[in-house]
Amino acid sequence: MPPQAGWVNDRDAGRAGWVEHWLARYCLPGHHTFSGRNVMVASCTRCNKHEIVGRSVCMICEILGEVRAVIRRGDDLREEGALCGCCADEFRHRGRIDGWSAEIAG
Repeated sequence: MPPQAGWVNDRDAGRAGWVEHWLARYCLPGHHTFSGRNVMVASCTRCNKHEIVGRSVCMICEILGEVRAVIRRGDDLREEGALCGCCADEFRHRGRIDGWSAEIAG
């Protein structure tokens, strides 16, 4: 997994991983309020997460989504969309992250 801004290897004791970093930074997945900043990019009015208009962006971070997935936390939170390679790999490796689990296609 390439080092990304703010990412800490999850094997470092007591340190958060890539997915936790983005979960702590942004609204809950699926709870964003996007408004158009310009023709190409929309941003959440609460957490400032950016999405490229007309493209599939990862539900967790801002990288383009590569794989379809369903993420769940408990019985009440369920989101369907895409995960980037970094987030998908971390869910495959760790299973449950900060209460979230993922069913990744393929």
